[in-house]
Amino acid sequence: MSVPATELTAAREGEAESLQFVVFSLSGCECAVGIRDVREIDRVLDLTLVPRAPRFVEGVLNLRGRVVPVLDLRKRFDMPLMERTEESRVLITDIQDQWVGLWVDRVVGVVRVPPSALLPQPSEPVLSVEPHCLKGRVPWEGRLILLLDLEKLLTLDPGRALPEGETA
Repeated sequence: MSVPATELTAAREGEAESLQFVVFSLSGCECAVGIRDVREIDRVLDLTLVPRAPRFVEGVLNLRGRVVPVLDLRKRFDMPLMERTEESRVLITDIQDQWVGLWVDRVVGVVRVPPSALLPQPSEPVLSVEPHCLKGRVPWEGRLILLLDLEKLLTLDPGRALPEGETA
């Protein structure tokens, strides 16, 4: 499923009392990021490989003149790797004015939940996602969705964030 830009824009302008997330699947695990952090959702794009990059950096892409690193979240979280399909997407996110692409298996959609529904960040890893990479969990339609902390995704290991100006 592809989420049209008009749906993202409409969801961003939605009710202030609810929180909105873009939900996606990674090796069968459902994760989400805040809708305000997602600039666009694209089909698989041509990437340029980056020598000596961390193993979870798939490469970079040129998006309207802007160089955007693309991370494979399955590799980042040591999840089982799957073949890319027609449903595979790249979420272009904006993390502190740095665009970063997140390669995901498929986009489930946009969900809206009240702030009171959020569950706190776990103290232990959930599946293979380190707790420092999670902001919390979102119960939705009988499922538990992991809410990712985008800023922490740019760390090479739990104790080291990327230095200013260095990209993943």
